[in-house]
Amino acid sequence: MISGSMNGNSLIVTVNGIFDYIKNFLMIPTVFVFSLSGKRGGKIFIVLHRLAIALCLIAILQEIAFFIGFPVHQVGVFHYELRFGLMRASSLMGHPNIFGLYALLFFTLDFSLHRRIRLQNLLFASGIFLSISRMVWIGFLISFFFLFIQEKGKKFKILFLLITTLIAFAIPYFYYITAREIDQSSYFRGYALSKSLEIFKDHPIWGVGPGMYGGVVSFTFHSPIYQKYSFDKNWLDFIKEFRSVDQFWPQILAEMGVSGALFFGVLLFYLWKVPKKMSEISGNEFRKKMLSGLSVMPIVLVVYLFGSGLNLTPFLLTYSTLLGLILGMKDEDPSGQ
Repeated sequence: MISGSMNGNSLIVTVNGIFDYIKNFLMIPTVFVFSLSGKRGGKIFIVLHRLAIALCLIAILQEIAFFIGFPVHQVGVFHYELRFGLMRASSLMGHPNIFGLYALLFFTLDFSLHRRIRLQNLLFASGIFLSISRMVWIGFLISFFFLFIQEKGKKFKILFLLITTLIAFAIPYFYYITAREIDQSSYFRGYALSKSLEIFKDHPIWGVGPGMYGGVVSFTFHSPIYQKYSFDKNWLDFIKEFRSVDQFWPQILAEMGVSGALFFGVLLFYLWKVPKKMSEISGNEFRKKMLSGLSVMPIVLVVYLFGSGLNLTPFLLTYSTLLGLILGMKDEDPSGQ
């Protein structure tokens, strides 16, 4: 609100811009107040878990159809892109990144609950892989890292060492690819990043105001920022089509400056801290392990949002609903025992 006021922006634009940042997280306090029993909460999770398995099976089916030359539109694929010679699977979720994060959420929760690799884990891992999203893959490694450091067994130490080694080899590759793309003037994210930093340099503390740059609200209310900073017409038309610059941290720096980025960082910090703390004091094993797994997701988001936007509604709503549900759940055994 301060940012919008400092720039003399319309109240309706400012309020909509703020809502666009927090809308997916509002399910946490909304679901929390219901304070469901452990038994009912467990049943809701089982339904969502099975849905996630079904989505991964559909993604595998879509990939098989692509390789054997079967018309992929008959298995729910109407638009797709190739990467590394594979079709990026989106299952029924519209975008590979969203599907990959959704599979990652349930991989993390399943592993946190059972502490072993099982068929369900492998299905979720296949969904993560078939999304062919570099940022989701990095999130997968981060999840493994934080899950394994909680374990003390020998086999987990060996896996932890292997994963750490894999991360060490993967980081230079991702850095090379990202740096090469950003350096290209013909690369959309590189152009959007340069414009975001240009706006940020002119408005470092409070930005130009929420809803004024980079997101759907700025296009709905015809923000003058794009004209003021001489956005290339071709790139502007491209951005309008997707209604996002697809880079969260540069966008929030441009819209709300350092102050806004810090406040959002504090939000993510508490989304990690609160479930982590509650998992340590919970007397119910199901609730303890679920909260432990959910605490990993904000850490994944911090990294993921360097390469993409916050327009992840299917994933974020599911994550927020589960977090609110488990936080508000009565501390009892979901089996009713």
